[in-house]
Amino acid sequence: RKLGTVLVDVDQRLENVQGEIESAFERALQSAVCHADEGLGKLTEQIGEVESRLGATLGDIQKVVHGTAGVEERLAQNIEAVQVGLEQKIGMVQLDLDQVKSETGR
Repeated sequence: RKLGTVLVDVDQRLENVQGEIESAFERALQSAVCHADEGLGKLTEQIGEVESRLGATLGDIQKVVHGTAGVEERLAQNIEAVQVGLEQKIGMVQLDLDQVKSETGR
């Protein structure tokens, strides 16, 4: 009988310990879930901030791109106008040189 009593006592203690382990595990699991939810909330907030900044930066880039549209064509037109002006001035200088040559007899 003594062995039977000891075994019953051990069995009850094991049941108590198992209950405590299950309770501790449940608390740990709940704590982990709370921390995960908290981390997810912070991460979601950070992602939202990054998306917002990215959207603003993309908008700024699009404004710059639209603002520079046609710059190459305008530069080409300006270069062509300057080239024509320089060719005309060179022609006038050559005429002046030819006139000076003819007047000096060269």
